[in-house]
Amino acid sequence: MDYDYIIQLASDFRHALKMVASKGEYGRLSIFAGFPDGCCTYSSDLLAEYLIENGIQRERIQTLNSQATKGYDTHCWLMIDDMYYLDITGDQFSNKPYYKKYGPIPDCCFVPKGTYFFEHFINNSLNSSRNVGIHTYSGDTPYKLQIVYNATVARIDKNS
Repeated sequence: MDYDYIIQLASDFRHALKMVASKGEYGRLSIFAGFPDGCCTYSSDLLAEYLIENGIQRERIQTLNSQATKGYDTHCWLMIDDMYYLDITGDQFSNKPYYKKYGPIPDCCFVPKGTYFFEHFINNSLNSSRNVGIHTYSGDTPYKLQIVYNATVARIDKNS
């Protein structure tokens, strides 16, 4: 399978998105000022868009979102091939008590479905969708996400 390619794409995207956030290149989506905190839904759709643009079939990608079984944390991440979780914002939970046992959570996490710190989110409120990417939103959100996406991809291209 091409999982190494997917992981590399996700890692490159995460690094570039972090730079976009730190440089304030996110346009009117000021939620990215605190990246990765609170950015998981938009970041997941941005990453899905990038994976699709780089040849990963849309049918292979789902977004998952849920509330933690303890506490009030919510989170969104991708699932690939109904088998693996791919998350570029999970490190926002590294300093929270419920997740300490996992040690530092990496900024790009690719693990088998149902494992690792995600076990705190696998409950009755877990929702999945195959409707992924930045054009799944209404109103002017796709336009705002396109600005973040373009800035992120430009940073990746610049480093290639």
